[in-house]
Amino acid sequence: MIELRNGSARAFIRPDFGGRIVSLEFDGREYLADGGRTEGDPWRGGSYPLAPWAGTLPQGWVVADGHRTDIPRCANGDLKHGYVNTMAWKVVHLAQSRVELRCDVDSAGPWSGVCRQSVELAPDRLRIELEYRAVGDVPVGLGFHPWFSREDDGSLPRLTFTPGRRIISDDEGNEIETSQIASTPRDDLYRADGSAPRIEWHDGRRLEVHSDAQVWVVYERDPLGLCVEPWTHTPAEFVAGRTPAVDGAPARLTMELVWPTA
Repeated sequence: MIELRNGSARAFIRPDFGGRIVSLEFDGREYLADGGRTEGDPWRGGSYPLAPWAGTLPQGWVVADGHRTDIPRCANGDLKHGYVNTMAWKVVHLAQSRVELRCDVDSAGPWSGVCRQSVELAPDRLRIELEYRAVGDVPVGLGFHPWFSREDDGSLPRLTFTPGRRIISDDEGNEIETSQIASTPRDDLYRADGSAPRIEWHDGRRLEVHSDAQVWVVYERDPLGLCVEPWTHTPAEFVAGRTPAVDGAPARLTMELVWPTA
């Protein structure tokens, strides 16, 4: 376990558990759900990186360099959220308020490569930078999957977010952008429009999620917590080879969790 400190803010990180931020506190109050203690389920709790793709892929192949290319599956056979959130990371540099981590991905065909993550804690925010460079000329995408805590009574905190158009899938798996409004509890994909989601709890905690992501996911259907996830792409864009990083270029994504200090 790594602990970062800056003023009244503290963050705890598990390099051995997918490079996951298992706790984020300010003035002794927790923002993340579960603290990452559910080690038997790598998809729930804390906040973790997604690479070299985000989301669940509908099939085991993508279009790479104009050709169909099979994706090596994870150790558990899953095609959900890439590889790195179930792997152990190495600590490259550690200071009181900053850590740099590295994850070497082997046996993943052309998606083998190096993933880097830096986590820096300021008095009013946690900034995370993620980068993935694959060995092959293949599409690469990234995401973050933070789980924010529910209210003490189990209800959802207030989420204020005005994204771009909602993205839904038809019966054949094609993605369609629509102005149709989703009902709560949501499990939805949205196009980014530059606004920052804001979460507010009854006890006065407030948090904004800033990112240069192109896509946002809002997931409210788990009793553990609320997920507001920035991604670089939709699953269909990744399968079709339309992601920000192709032809050997590294993919990059940032996320800042920002809270008021007064």
